[in-house]
Amino acid sequence: MCASSSAGRDRENAAKKEAEFQTLSENYKDLQTRVQGGRFTQEEARVGSKRSAPEETLDATGGPSTNIWDQFGDFMKTSYTNDSFAPPPLRANQ
Repeated sequence: MCASSSAGRDRENAAKKEAEFQTLSENYKDLQTRVQGGRFTQEEARVGSKRSAPEETLDATGGPSTNIWDQFGDFMKTSYTNDSFAPPPLRANQ
């Protein structure tokens, strides 16, 4: 009896794997048609309304800065205000 129940489980697992394979195959074919001639052929469809990356800061050699501390320093010089991290004012008791 153990052998027959094991064989039954193996058949069930094989059927599940076959169904998963069919689903994956259909999804792959759908994705391929989208990429090759479907809705992702135009850049607007792929990118949409995403913002461009912020402009890179330049290092001493004139190339883009990869030093995170330089980037942080530039942020602190240009974007930081003292009120950014200030707690809200205390309310007077009424």
